[in-house]
Amino acid sequence: MDLLLHRGEKPGMFKLVLAWEAFKDWLSTTVHLTHWGLHVVVGLVLLVVFGRLMRRPLRSFLPLAPIAALEALNEISDFTRYYVSDWPWTPTATAIEVALTLVPPTIVIVLAKCWPLFEEAAASLWFRLRFPPRREHIYVRTRRQKRLK
Repeated sequence: MDLLLHRGEKPGMFKLVLAWEAFKDWLSTTVHLTHWGLHVVVGLVLLVVFGRLMRRPLRSFLPLAPIAALEALNEISDFTRYYVSDWPWTPTATAIEVALTLVPPTIVIVLAKCWPLFEEAAASLWFRLRFPPRREHIYVRTRRQKRLK
């Protein structure tokens, strides 16, 4: 470790990590969102962007792959920052950030996959409420019972 940081110089990778952290802090204060709120928003935005770039429908899981890769790079940079500067690192924060980035897009994809089922059920329910089922037999009361169809 001392070989990397001797004479007060920081390695290129660590400079990049610090620049990335500064950008995330700036973005968080600019848009008035917490760090974890940014993970949710960026995950959803990237789902739409990668879905359009890959020309995949919203119900495809394929756009999650680059999102997961970018999140892994982000967590590696966070770990590097903690490791080099001797800050305490906990896997809990990493797990929360990964979940906040990947779970909302996954929920959107699952809902998009199930949407035709919801739409069909809603249409069927609306039709039943609007037009009650037709009675098969209508009985007319006269002197004797007649069965009409």
